Amino acid sequence: GLLLKKHESEVAKLCHPSNVHTFELDNIRVPCVNVLPQYTSDVGAILSKNAPFAVMYYHTGTHRVYSLRSSPNSETAADVSEIAKHFGGGGHKHAAGFRTRLHDV
Repeated sequence: GLLLKKHESEVAKLCHPSNVHTFELDNIRVPCVNVLPQYTSDVGAILSKNAPFAVMYYHTGTHRVYSLRSSPNSETAADVSEIAKHFGGGGHKHAAGFRTRLHDV
């Protein structure tokens, strides 16, 4: 209903090119956007369609939390669990994450 339409509208705004920047992670340039955690999966699904993976992040009081998503429907999809492991995180092939202390980024 109404809440789903609101969520979809927010996701569309977050995926607008004016909100997405390019980020290099593990020597791969990918789309990146600052999002609240409740939008990570939906934004990641959209942004990873045309890239090896997408990076979403948000800040806590002490950390930057990164969420990585790749598309299971893409032949060029990266295994984001392997990338996350390089940074002390983990997850699955198409959904993974890690965090860094704010003063380290």
